Amino acid sequence: MEKLVLESSVIKLPIEIEHKNDGKTTEVLLEVDFSDEALIAEKAKAELRKQKISQLEEEYADVAGDEITDDNVKRALEAMSKTLQVAFDTDFGEGTYDQLANAGGGNSFINLLVLYQRIDQIVSDKLENKLANIQRKSENRKARYLKNRKRR
Repeated sequence: MEKLVLESSVIKLPIEIEHKNDGKTTEVLLEVDFSDEALIAEKAKAELRKQKISQLEEEYADVAGDEITDDNVKRALEAMSKTLQVAFDTDFGEGTYDQLANAGGGNSFINLLVLYQRIDQIVSDKLENKLANIQRKSENRKARYLKNRKRR
């Protein structure tokens, strides 16, 4: 009989961050958990994220929705960085943003935003592929069942 292997509910994402001065790399491993417990906890994480974002919106109300100018660029970048920090720390654990931001001699907000978007796309693609595979297998089983039933 064929051995069945159940895939882990954790998607591991190794991230290499190149040092800006010497080209050496630092590796950080991020994990996205889709276990039953993690999915149940997701509602609480979403609520925490919402609360933190709301606090940031109040703190940075002076630059929210404003056009970025030479006068407010520093404050606007600070607000955007803190918002991204909430996303990383909520999704991957407290301190993740600082770990990534400080690795390799320091990273810009733009680098971290691009990284977060890429991670989001990778995770979305993996989940869509898993769900599509489940659907395809289900449809194949249904077709075989109906075909066998007609033969009787």
